Amino acid sequence: MSKSSPAFQFYPQDFLVGTGDMLAEEVGGYIRLLCYQWAKGELPNNRKKLMQMSGVFDNDSLSVILKKFKVTESGNLANERLENTRSEQQEYRDKQREKALKRWSKNREDNDDAAAHATALPMDMPEACPSPSPSTSSLSSTSTSKESLGEKTPKPPSKIFKPPSVDEVSEYCTERKNIVDPEKFISYYTSNGWMVGKTKMKNWKAAVHTWEKNNFNSKNNEQLREITRELRDSDPRL
Repeated sequence: MSKSSPAFQFYPQDFLVGTGDMLAEEVGGYIRLLCYQWAKGELPNNRKKLMQMSGVFDNDSLSVILKKFKVTESGNLANERLENTRSEQQEYRDKQREKALKRWSKNREDNDDAAAHATALPMDMPEACPSPSPSTSSLSSTSTSKESLGEKTPKPPSKIFKPPSVDEVSEYCTERKNIVDPEKFISYYTSNGWMVGKTKMKNWKAAVHTWEKNNFNSKNNEQLREITRELRDSDPRL
């Protein structure tokens, strides 16, 4: 089994949107659990252990964090997006390993062919027309020319982004049962050239997630915070 990657991609804008209704303590605990999952695999479905791992010992706060995790087939917990990131990284590493092995095999075959050709030259030359034997340096240059030139590792082909239609966005929103207006979504990103900040968009579905969370937070974030403050004021244990 190949060694797992020591790091994963972190998208600040998506993270801020996804944790907009969480307290600072909850955000810290969430990050710790993500790190444990990346390093160790799935998390135990045990609140006491999760409190120790996250550093969050308030049941309500822990419940807020655990909304970001799902129960796996083995009965443990895992953040789905983090596991998708792990799979994508492993797939890319496997492809690069296969390409390297193919280049190594091809270079070895080319070197073997060059060495065999150099050995046969003196025997194939007619005795009536003697000529100087090829020098050791020239043979060495011939057999290693391809090695010295080398080949650069090709970059994986980038996916060409295709803007979605209103029907595609509508169908995806229906699946997620969210509150995104497909026409407004299409109109907004068409007007800015399908850019996310200063970067060309790569995945419109991720933009739907962000749009959905922004819409939810703008209407409900302050209300949620007010409810949280009232509950904690009424009960010192919270």
